[in-house]
Amino acid sequence: MKYTITLFLIYFFILSVTLHAQSPDIKLEKGEIKFRDSMEYCHRDFHFAWDVMYFEVLWYYVDMDKKHTYRLTEKVDFYTIFQSTSNHFHSLEQRQRRWLAGAVLKPSYFWQAEQPPYPLYSFRILIFKGKKGNLKAIESREEIRQMLGEIDTEAELLLWLHSSSTNFQRPFSYKKIGDLYRVRYTVLFSPTCEFHEYFTYYDTKGTLKKTEEIRRFHDKTCMPVTP
Repeated sequence: MKYTITLFLIYFFILSVTLHAQSPDIKLEKGEIKFRDSMEYCHRDFHFAWDVMYFEVLWYYVDMDKKHTYRLTEKVDFYTIFQSTSNHFHSLEQRQRRWLAGAVLKPSYFWQAEQPPYPLYSFRILIFKGKKGNLKAIESREEIRQMLGEIDTEAELLLWLHSSSTNFQRPFSYKKIGDLYRVRYTVLFSPTCEFHEYFTYYDTKGTLKKTEEIRRFHDKTCMPVTP
């Protein structure tokens, strides 16, 4: 039963991405650039302030037991969101990745989301390898800010936006206006077919400066997705 639920949620996640890609009637302004899929960016697209030899962002489901403690599922599946270069992990590194994924399972961890209506939770984790070759994990959004330094590439901006986004909130495009990045979000809530489009403005340090609503309406062409 739990396996079936997990498969459904994975399907729901993929479908939400597809619906996002098909968001209705999006018209970009001159100089506005649509984000590529996160897996299309590679290491040279990032100018890290840290010495990072490799990094990846993984998404995975976890359980919560009767004591309200998170734990990895017996056969946890990792889904890659970002990856700086293709990498084949040896058995020790595979065990390290699993250990790190379990080590961040704390109520205070910043990159988690409840997956209603089922008692499952999704986590994301940024794992990186420095010059010493050991795999490590980011523990806070502030550490991502420090790792990126000044946000001066499209890939860095998208990674920073992902560090605060949910399954429904996905950045669509951006435009550099003076010292700010204006980011267009298009949000289609598949269970209700409500469409929301808005701008957010960030400086090069990743600080949110303001949010500006564009439009909100019920999409009549959408088919509601419910459990």
